[in-house]
Amino acid sequence: MPNLKLKEPLSEMKDKKISSKISLKNSRLFPVEDSIFAKGTGMIAVKTPINKKVGNLGRKAFTILEYLSEAEALTTSALSNLMGYYRYDVKGALKSLVSTGLVREIEVATSLGIFKLWVKSDIKLPQNAQEACRLAALGLFYAWAKKEVPNFEWSLLKIKKKPVMAEMTFLPKGQMNRIKWLIDVPRRGEKPHPNANIFIFPTLAEGKSLAPQGKRFTCDLLLMVNDGADLSQKIFEVS
Repeated sequence: MPNLKLKEPLSEMKDKKISSKISLKNSRLFPVEDSIFAKGTGMIAVKTPINKKVGNLGRKAFTILEYLSEAEALTTSALSNLMGYYRYDVKGALKSLVSTGLVREIEVATSLGIFKLWVKSDIKLPQNAQEACRLAALGLFYAWAKKEVPNFEWSLLKIKKKPVMAEMTFLPKGQMNRIKWLIDVPRRGEKPHPNANIFIFPTLAEGKSLAPQGKRFTCDLLLMVNDGADLSQKIFEVS
């Protein structure tokens, strides 16, 4: 069985191997055994009448627009993590944005149920449910990185006939050169991109078995849990 290495804080990331190891016996307990973002089966863009009488948008709504401008698509959970508000409060701001036509609501069906994805109205919608699941998982990672990674920059990579990925650059503390990561999010049944620097799998078990040797990985289930651990504690390497 491969060993899992816990990575160092991203603020101190260097191009070196880490020798510390973590036992699965001490892994955090997950509220569910599988990720709702593992595999998409259907998707619809919800049609909502535009309410021209909606009053001034509040601070939460403008903050959401800022995050969506950078990440392009986020779930309610990712926004809640980013903003430090309860999901109920975030949903209220999203409802106002949808009513004004500034944000679109997408319902994505999976084998485990339905989740909502939010995009700005001037952003192209996901091509299909599988891409929506990829965007949702990328959004989970974005939320943690945006809060914790120094000098953080984020962009989505959308290449025709290729699965959507993300590129993240950051400048670790005390270093002169920025680090660039290509982030792949293999959904169930998809092969990891060989050139990616870090992978987001649906579950930890899939990461252990599918992540290329020497590459970093995390999983949806770890990124869903706001358990007090920082992002570096949610990233591992197979050795």
